[in-house]
Amino acid sequence: MCIIRQVVKEDCGHTTERWTEMCQPAKQRGWACQVMVRMETWWEGGYCNACLNYYPRYA
Repeated sequence: MCIIRQVVKEDCGHTTERWTEMCQPAKQRGWACQVMVRMETWWEGGYCNACLNYYPRYA
């Protein structure tokens, strides 16, 4: 499940860095935050399929 999903025409490295920063507010609340990226390559170039998910940690 993705709380935020985006397909961006860029290298996944840049996306991962930017999206990891988006995790910070959730992490400050003690929530778990995951960024999952998948590189998609088509004939006109590469796309990064990114998914961000965060949720409260349950004890």
